[in-house]
This record gives sequence, structure tokens and C-alpha cells, in this order.
Amino acid sequence: MTPPEILKTAVGALLALSVAGCGTARLPQSRLPEVPEPVEGYAALCTAKWQGPEKTWRARVAVAFLPPERIRLEIYDPAGNSRSVLIATEEGALLLDPSRRAFRSYPSARQATRDLVGIAAQPQSLARLLLGPAALQSAPQCSAIATGEGQPQRQCTLPGGGELSFGGEAQRAILTFPGDVSLRLSWGLGPHERSLPRWVEIDQDSPSVQLHLETKEMRFAPPEAEIFSLSAPPGFSPAGEGAIP
Repeated sequence: MTPPEILKTAVGALLALSVAGCGTARLPQSRLPEVPEPVEGYAALCTAKWQGPEKTWRARVAVAFLPPERIRLEIYDPAGNSRSVLIATEEGALLLDPSRRAFRSYPSARQATRDLVGIAAQPQSLARLLLGPAALQSAPQCSAIATGEGQPQRQCTLPGGGELSFGGEAQRAILTFPGDVSLRLSWGLGPHERSLPRWVEIDQDSPSVQLHLETKEMRFAPPEAEIFSLSAPPGFSPAGEGAIP
């Protein structure tokens, strides 16, 4: 089995759009759908801008999500080649480096995200954040709490134990994890309450990391379960220290 066959996902036409658009500066802006209720899964294409203490990079990212906790992220280089693949489930995570045919397995999906983009958060949280504040706050895992100023606030539990807190601004929230890790979130909201946001931005102070994800395409349908396998593809070897990402 060849690497392209190994790394093929159920995103299908969305991946084809990503490769076809490699020669252009921007992907075409399409009309994003309303967020259904419930969300039974989706495939998305995003553009990502990552800024750390010493460097900045941009990439296209294909996202496949199958609730409650299965996500696959595939990052492409400017030529359209698969640069990194992160697969996470309730049982752990797998990080693939297709160019080196290397892999790394993790008992904690949160550590895999830290190694890939430097953000200490469960990758499954990202799948929910792309859906926007309205979809997040309508989930059963959310409840209203009282603040000292008497203002209502919503608090939501995300996969991996993260707590998402909303204050007075619908487009902003704070995501906290055990170990005093705190992330600031903001969204580019659409015209309607259930509109899919155009973008989500994640800011982390220590280490200083900013991740901006802009959604270009989103199709709501359950992806095939096989693409979330945590078994390394044939011909891939365990990665040495520093080999991934």
C-alpha cells in the first residue's frame, strides 16, 4: 500500500479541493452551512496560521470529526503534500510524519497536540470549537452559573476535562485545563445564531502561541470510522526524538 493510499481520508472532495487549490494564494470563499442539531460528524477544510515565539507558518488543514471523541487532522505543505497527520480518540493518539514514514503513539491526546502545535489542549476540543459558541452552549454538557456581578455565564465541559466559560461577549470564551493551563478563544460569528463561524482563534500565554483557523468548507455527515485507526500504517517506523512534527 502506498503512502497516499494509507493517508487517504473520507473527506473525499474536500481533500481534492485542497490539492487543487495549491497554486492559488487563497481558497475560494464558499457559503458555510448552518450547524445542525445534533452534529453527527463532519469534514472540513481550513486554512491555519500559527504564530509562536520565534516563527510563523501557514498551512491548509483537513479536519474529520466523528462524535463523541474521534478527530483526524491532516496538515498540508504549500505543494499539497501531507506534512503531518494527527488522529485522536478516547484511547489515545497517533501522530504520523508521511515524508519520513515515521509515527509516534500517545496515551494522552493532549500531549500529541502539544508536540504538533505547542498548545496544551485535547485535539477533540478543537473539533467542537470550530462549530462556534451557539452550538457549544446548546450542548447537554453546558449549564448556567451565577457570577459575582450577577451576570449569567455558561460553562461547558469539553472532552479531556477542559472547562469552557462564556461571559458577556458571545464571541469570546476561556478554555481551562488541569494544571492551570488557560486559553483565550474568539470567533468570527456569522449572521445567524446557528451560523458556522468563519474563524476561531486560540491564544496561549505560556508558551506564547496563537492559532488562527479559518473554515473554508464544511460538510456535515459522519466520516468513515476506519480513518480514525490508532494503528500505524504498514511501512511506518517509530519516530526518534524530534522527528515529529
